[in-house]
Amino acid sequence: MARRRRFPLLRALIKSIFLALLSVVTFGLAGASARNLSEIQSEGRDALLYRAKSVAGEAAPLVMVLHGGFQSGEKMYDTLRLDKAAERFGFNVLYPTGSRLKLNRQGPLVTRKGGMNAWNAGLKGRGMLDTTARDVEYLSGLVDRLVAEGITDPERVTIVGHSNGAMMAYKLVCERPRLAKRVIAISGTPAIPACNADLSGLRILHLHGTEDENQPAQGGVGTKGVSQHNARSVEETVQMMEAAGAEMSVRLIKGGGHRIDELNKPARRQYKATVAEMVSGFAAGQAE
Repeated sequence: MARRRRFPLLRALIKSIFLALLSVVTFGLAGASARNLSEIQSEGRDALLYRAKSVAGEAAPLVMVLHGGFQSGEKMYDTLRLDKAAERFGFNVLYPTGSRLKLNRQGPLVTRKGGMNAWNAGLKGRGMLDTTARDVEYLSGLVDRLVAEGITDPERVTIVGHSNGAMMAYKLVCERPRLAKRVIAISGTPAIPACNADLSGLRILHLHGTEDENQPAQGGVGTKGVSQHNARSVEETVQMMEAAGAEMSVRLIKGGGHRIDELNKPARRQYKATVAEMVSGFAAGQAE
């Protein structure tokens, strides 16, 4: 008995810490449940799926959002929050994660939080990038799975990509031309040498900031570009995709930078909408 009474303050402290940790875990699980988020595991990776209550039990439209380099599906969910739009317009949202970068150098990009992943979108010999990743098969497989499970309408799929994710979106539809009906590319142009598919019936919205220093709208090597590749210009992208049969719309955002948070304010000034609002409107067929 004496031993049990020996450290009452210590036991009280341990108990309070345990209860605090338990409340954090419980809150996190409750928050995920409240947001209608679930995880899909495939090929050793996790993808987040937001299922809108407004289309529960239906084969609904799907918006698949592809993150940029040094990011993750979870980070993209926080960056381009589409929950309210999904409920309003009636679509589900999928946030996959690319393959892990091969980090062999130091610096803030390596150590910052948010995920260290990228897509094998066509860049060759880029050191940290896993150019063996079969991302076309991975992403198209996720869509096929949701179609097979009755969650997704195969005729109403939209692919959204930012930066390296935009490159991946272009590569994906050029190699799987019937996978999607709409593409929204943000701050990224195709890294593949050509698009030889028949893209008739595909609608593409391309958003790009005029002050993008990572992937300049006019093309070339960006002064802040991590991959330092010679980016295709927006004009050349339009020519390439329209030659394949796609219908292309471009919104150059005056004063906009590379990141989504660098695009929102100038986009609202110029187009009266944030990037998320333009994405959701186009995906829902409200903004052509």
